[in-house]
Amino acid sequence: MKTLLAIMWIAVGTLSCLAQGTVVFNNNVPGKVVSHVYLERADFPNPPGVGNGPNDYPAGFKDWSRAVPIPGDLFSAQLYAEEGGIFVPASQRTTFLTGAEAGFLKPFVATLSGVPADSAAVTLQLRVWYSAWPTWEQAFDNFDPNMVSPSFTIHNVGGNVNPPAYLTGLQSFAVPLLDLMIPEPSSLSLLLVGGAGMLLRRRAAIQRRKAVA
Repeated sequence: MKTLLAIMWIAVGTLSCLAQGTVVFNNNVPGKVVSHVYLERADFPNPPGVGNGPNDYPAGFKDWSRAVPIPGDLFSAQLYAEEGGIFVPASQRTTFLTGAEAGFLKPFVATLSGVPADSAAVTLQLRVWYSAWPTWEQAFDNFDPNMVSPSFTIHNVGGNVNPPAYLTGLQSFAVPLLDLMIPEPSSLSLLLVGGAGMLLRRRAAIQRRKAVA
């Protein structure tokens, strides 16, 4: 009996060590974190933009009036966690909501690979890129639109004891549109509607090339 209990205790301890931390992958939680991810013209002042605006939480002074919140599935987002001084992919991917909720991530509870459950703290980045590429690294290597948020540290990561942690400290930031020259946000909004088809056709062409290769 004592042997059996000892084996069960070791098994529970092993499972606890293997458990991974969890976070609420959501940048629209009033009172916790409210930030946006924008598309911003490369010739705007001091691009790429970073910083919370008056409607974010905590509120800031960044003027985002000339940028457009990212809508829909054209861009992907993923959390990266710091390990040994470098940032590595940690969460599943997600995309963005549409309409009045554009700029906000499609929310879910994310498991952070390589981050132990109930960790005291972890430093994260949010990386966003054009969805034609399966990873941020590929978009970066091919000079397609991509951006990395300022790093931020969350405490009391979720796990066996703690509930999933919120992305407190995540600031609003923008993905620069390097190859587009659009005069004003209203024009940018219209372009995004028409340009979505062009981007999707480009994605399909890339996928066809991969299938043939």
